[in-house]
Amino acid sequence: MNSIAQKSRDELWKVARMSLLQTLRFAATVHLQKGAMRFSKEKLEQVQRARMQKVVRHAMAHSDFYRQKFRSINVNKFRLADLPPTTKDEIRGNYDAVVTDKRLRLAELQSFIADSANLGRWFLGEYAVTQTSGSQGAPLVIVQHRRCIELIFALMAARSSVAKPTLNEAFQRLFRPRKVAAISFRRGFYPSGMTLEYMQELLGSFVQVTRFASAQPDLVERLNDLQPAVITANASVLEALAMHPDRLQLKSLKYLTSSSEELSEGARTRIEAAMKAPVFDHYGAGECLQLGDGCPRCRKLHINADWAYVEVVDNDYQPVPAGTTGTKLLVTNLANFAQPFIRYEIADCIALSAENRCHGNPMPQIECIEGRAADLLCVNEGNTKRFLSGIMFHTVFSAMRGVREWRVYQRERNRLEFQLQLLDAATIAGTTVEEQLTGRLREFGLPESVIVEVRFVPELAPDPKTGKMRRIINEVGWPDSTTDSLQRVGELKH
Repeated sequence: MNSIAQKSRDELWKVARMSLLQTLRFAATVHLQKGAMRFSKEKLEQVQRARMQKVVRHAMAHSDFYRQKFRSINVNKFRLADLPPTTKDEIRGNYDAVVTDKRLRLAELQSFIADSANLGRWFLGEYAVTQTSGSQGAPLVIVQHRRCIELIFALMAARSSVAKPTLNEAFQRLFRPRKVAAISFRRGFYPSGMTLEYMQELLGSFVQVTRFASAQPDLVERLNDLQPAVITANASVLEALAMHPDRLQLKSLKYLTSSSEELSEGARTRIEAAMKAPVFDHYGAGECLQLGDGCPRCRKLHINADWAYVEVVDNDYQPVPAGTTGTKLLVTNLANFAQPFIRYEIADCIALSAENRCHGNPMPQIECIEGRAADLLCVNEGNTKRFLSGIMFHTVFSAMRGVREWRVYQRERNRLEFQLQLLDAATIAGTTVEEQLTGRLREFGLPESVIVEVRFVPELAPDPKTGKMRRIINEVGWPDSTTDSLQRVGELKH
């Protein structure tokens, strides 16, 4: 009996020691990211250039795909413009040749994410695996070393928070961790959901993470009981919570973080008024989750230019002037060496500020984002309104492997028409797809009063004006009683 008790004590001590070591490690990482906030323009460019050269050299040395793609490039002397852009189709079609760790194979990674039991686990003990929703085409499997995920959290803590952890605070947090409420539609291997799986482990004792589902009916009451210091959720979820300011009693709330969707200024105002705490936006793509973070000083988004090189370009890949909205981005992830993304094309339409007027953050400011609008639909549920987020639809269809492309039209307030392009129409019965789709939507809280109709089409093409796959189309507008901020979300370009 004594040996069992001793073994239990040893295990507890081992866990406590690992938690302390990880907490100190994370605090040190945050400290380093804070240091970059003092970079001059010249120093920032020097760091960018060094990291760019390092990731390109590594890719050419260990990736068969990039070795061939950059075969005419002098690895010791090149300009960024010398490197040809890379597309999602190229990465997906040459996957096993792209990755630099030859233990990574697409078939095995797909099997890994097909098993929900692997959520929160590291592939080969060191890699996080996720899959994009396919909102801009077919899904893509993405793999990142655990250091990349830790960096994402460190950047948010150092640059997009009213509280910045210090080494001294690391010891204090062992006994008084900060309560974080992480709200998502459900657990899954989609990029933003995947990062939440590792938050508790990577942040050590800095936080005590509690997960919530956005559709649970007692969400407000559960948040009031928890009294979190931080809430992280999609913009549309925060907006839905802000519809109940009289029920919210979040006295310990310090700040909120919004991700995955466009956060309009009007929406920010509504959320902050209801929650009585500031909201900081986070900007990322599945291929580069650390793209940008909201600034507590100027309230704008800043590109984390020391870890992500962003080029705003037109359809011909030519750079557009600062202050002008481009038609796409070329992104180089300066942290991911396992699956390099070098001048990788992303169909986001943003404009960088012509001048950085922020006195506390030297990183480039984002003037506007027109390609990440929060795809909200408003339906009636009894005498109340229910807001449906586009992320919900993306999550549902990412799990329906028989569907190649999809689009949803809100034909009437409570009538949704889904147009589906199937991978193989001959192998999937229409009633099965309709029942599966309706069932999954109900699981996410779609009211029973909303009619779901399914039509099968031979092809769904991108919007001819933007070249982007427009998946969510609101044909009925917003009810007259909705606020100006919600109306603004509906007007944003897709």
